[in-house]
Amino acid sequence: MGLPFEVPDLLTPLIEVGRPWLQSHGLLGVALCLFAETFFFTGMWFPGMAVVVAAGYLAGLGELPTALALAAAWAGAAGGDHASYFLGRFWGSRLLRRKQAAARRVRLALEREGTWLLLAYHYAPPLRALLPCVAGSTRFPVARWLLYDTTGALLWVGLLYAFGYLAAGALRQGGNIALHLMNTALLAVVLYLLWRVCRAAQAADSEMEEGEEQCREGASTNLPLA
Repeated sequence: MGLPFEVPDLLTPLIEVGRPWLQSHGLLGVALCLFAETFFFTGMWFPGMAVVVAAGYLAGLGELPTALALAAAWAGAAGGDHASYFLGRFWGSRLLRRKQAAARRVRLALEREGTWLLLAYHYAPPLRALLPCVAGSTRFPVARWLLYDTTGALLWVGLLYAFGYLAAGALRQGGNIALHLMNTALLAVVLYLLWRVCRAAQAADSEMEEGEEQCREGASTNLPLA
């Protein structure tokens, strides 16, 4: 018996990508992969999301220790975030020289929705490596950064891990409906959080355009009369 609608299968491809990595590198590979995906210089080049989902899946099958696998993923993700934050704090002006427009958008978004953005930005791949460095370069308060970013990393890793863990039981028992529902829930959560992040980015773009317009108007009113 199936569902009356088609749901993109997100979980199975992620498991297939992440499982070989885990089988080759183990728990240390989990931490290193998540660190690399959230680090400023190496982000977007490592399958961190796939590794977390696969870690949950293997833990659900009893092939990985549940608590240790989750802790390794969380430590790696938070470690990459914090390393990028302090890089930005000390060398942000140099590191972000070629990404000034993107960095300015992120700065404005942080000013408008700092707490919410820190809890949700991990779901937007381009921001995972960029935002921590920008936050550091703008001297975003260290205490707030450590609290909200570490919490956001835990929520991100924990959600993906939980879906992988639950998928193990559904696949083992042949639960097609359960798997479809989990894919639907995962897709809904990710799309909602991406929408919130995009809304913050659009608000930042609008603020930038308003600021540029005001600068142009100010320049025009200061022109010398002929």
